[in-house]
Amino acid sequence: MFLKKSYFFYGFLFYLLLGAILLLSISKGDEIWWLNSLHSPPLDFFIKYLTHLGDGIFAVFIVFCLLWWRYDYSFMLLFALLTSSFVTQFLKKVIFPDIARPLAYLQDNIALHLVEGVTVHRHFSFPSGHATTAFMLFGFLSLLAKNRNWGFVFLLLAILTSLTRPYLLQHFFIDIYVGAIIGTSFSFLAWYLFGNEQLANKNKVWKKSLRDFF
Repeated sequence: MFLKKSYFFYGFLFYLLLGAILLLSISKGDEIWWLNSLHSPPLDFFIKYLTHLGDGIFAVFIVFCLLWWRYDYSFMLLFALLTSSFVTQFLKKVIFPDIARPLAYLQDNIALHLVEGVTVHRHFSFPSGHATTAFMLFGFLSLLAKNRNWGFVFLLLAILTSLTRPYLLQHFFIDIYVGAIIGTSFSFLAWYLFGNEQLANKNKVWKKSLRDFF
């Protein structure tokens, strides 16, 4: 079902494979040094704002935007956002509360480049909430796109957004890798549970939107 709706899933499987190879090939922290070494003023500026595509606030904004398209799409995205966020925060705060973020793990090494204006956190590293939200959001939006090729565009946005986290010294690659799995899983779960057009046809309200009142 998902394969027919979007190419996001094909690209995501390839991303998982490459990510697994990377995790098996490098030591924890190596990816931080490499990404951090690429810093430049234009890249700092770009990444400082790109990372906000993984904010829960941005996802909530899209939830409200979808109310103007169809109620069921807005509900499905909200369901995916809440459930994926709960799982991520439960893992981060309850199961793995002692995993330090890069700056603390690397012991405040003075060679690390800090982006001006970005508060770098030190605790609750695993998994990445931004990566979870980015892959959940863009994975879900790829299912709404009429053209399956948009799946590749949304996947690229999800990957780039998640990669801002190691660059900003907020997360390791393993954090964003697992976050991507959680986010994508819950976006597809929401579609699987509530994306049945027969269900929407039975409940006509689901297919309505706020536009119907104007």
